[in-house]
Formats: sequence, structure tokens, C-alpha cells
Amino acid sequence: MSVKKQTGIWRRIFSSRWLLLFEVAVIVLFSVALTKEIIRRWEVKREIDKLGSEVETLKARKAELSGLIAYFQSDYFKEREARLKLGLQREGESALNIPQVQTNQNETGTDDADDASAQDTRLPSKWWKYFFAKR
Repeated sequence: MSVKKQTGIWRRIFSSRWLLLFEVAVIVLFSVALTKEIIRRWEVKREIDKLGSEVETLKARKAELSGLIAYFQSDYFKEREARLKLGLQREGESALNIPQVQTNQNETGTDDADDASAQDTRLPSKWWKYFFAKR
């Protein structure tokens, strides 16, 4: 009878509404915690993917800048800049400086040189003026 009495007590405990309510509450708490953890992991993975793509972009930019640095440090670039900006030249080389012609604008806002070239566009007449025009 004591075995029957013990199984009866356990059966009453496990079949009570309070225990069922407690079990449901525990399951809900674990479910909420599990859902929060899943959402947090998903956000962390998304952030990692975003940072990975940013790293790739920065690596490409670094490679581009490294190429520019190598170009700026090359002798070709240095010589080109010295010629263009400083007017330097190599030994034995002579430089020719051609002044730019400034044109005057008439009252209508068009260039006088444009008007003259528009009126006289034939090639032989241009050569005639070049050789025989008064200067």
C-alpha cells in the first residue's frame, strides 16, 4: 500500500494545475530567452558581413592608393612635374616658350579673331596673309 500511496502522491503532484502552470511559465521563459539569443546572433552575423564588405572596399582603396604612391614616387612623374610646373629641362635640351595670343572682345561679346577667321576661311588667302601681311 505504501507503493500505491507514493504513486498516488506523485500522480496528484504531476496532475495538479499549479505544476502545469509552472511548467508553461518555464517553457515561455526559455522560449523568450532562446528567441532573443537567435535574434542577437542574426544581428551579429549581419554586422560581420557588413564589416567584411567594408574591409574589401578598403583593401581595394588601399591598392589604388598604393599604385598612386608608386606613380608619384617614380622618376617619370618627377621629371614630368619638373618640366610642367618648374619649367626645367634636361642638359642639352632647349625649351621653346610660345606666348599665348590674347584676343580682344568687341561690344557684342564675340572675339575679333573669331570674326576675322569666319570671314576669311579659304586656305590660300590665309597663307597669303601669313607671308605678305603687314605686321
